Amino acid sequence: MRFFLLFFFFTYLYSSEIDLPFVRGSDKKSALYAAPFLPNNPVILEAGTFGGEDTCNFKRIWKKATIYGFEPVPKSYKKTLERTKLLKGVTIFPYALSDAENEATFFVSRVNPGASSLLSDNFSCVIRQFNHNINAEDCSDNHYKDVPISVPVTTINAWGKKNNISHIDYIWLDTEGSELQILSSATDFLRNVRVISTEVNFQEFRSGMTQFSELYEFLTEHNFLLKYIYGNPKWQGVAMFINKRILNDPMNFKNPYLIPKPIIR
Repeated sequence: MRFFLLFFFFTYLYSSEIDLPFVRGSDKKSALYAAPFLPNNPVILEAGTFGGEDTCNFKRIWKKATIYGFEPVPKSYKKTLERTKLLKGVTIFPYALSDAENEATFFVSRVNPGASSLLSDNFSCVIRQFNHNINAEDCSDNHYKDVPISVPVTTINAWGKKNNISHIDYIWLDTEGSELQILSSATDFLRNVRVISTEVNFQEFRSGMTQFSELYEFLTEHNFLLKYIYGNPKWQGVAMFINKRILNDPMNFKNPYLIPKPIIR
């Protein structure tokens, strides 16, 4: 019975944008939406630093922040290190985050390096759902033009224990589909995480990619509330979840970067 209730709930949820708190968001400004719910010296975990642009943006917003970034692609890892080398309180790890500690194949996109992932290409199969003139064999096309490499993988729980991390205030995920695996292996920290900003997917662009409904169910069960979501409700977006435990805490209105606010549709 629970399965059918969830099925009908998420079918209804997808059928109307009104049921989701959509806003006119911006990747460059999305971290600002978290400012009222975080201290001036947050501990931030960033998965998927790419070239370190978001890492630097976090430091502009929270000058006293402690930031732990993860970037498994060697070229992007080096670029992040170079860009953040003068920033205090920033540590970058050359790992991918998931639900196990091992070596894994990582698919580096030649079309869009920022869309690289632990998951293999499934884009053509998604397109076929919308264009039935595409032949089934075309699903083997490599939209991302991926180059597979081997990378070290760890979990937030294992990394936190190894590095004596006491808590995390803010989790930022840009991992192209591994969100559920990452968060399901962060249970030692989730209770005290205040805000999670994460990419969400409404299509399986990569095989096994976390879908919004799965992530929503998991975080709701772990006491998080969906605060904002922006993007294309049929394709992809970014969502911000707030720990319900902190909703009654005084908000940080002293943060000078609070001014930009989302505009509800």
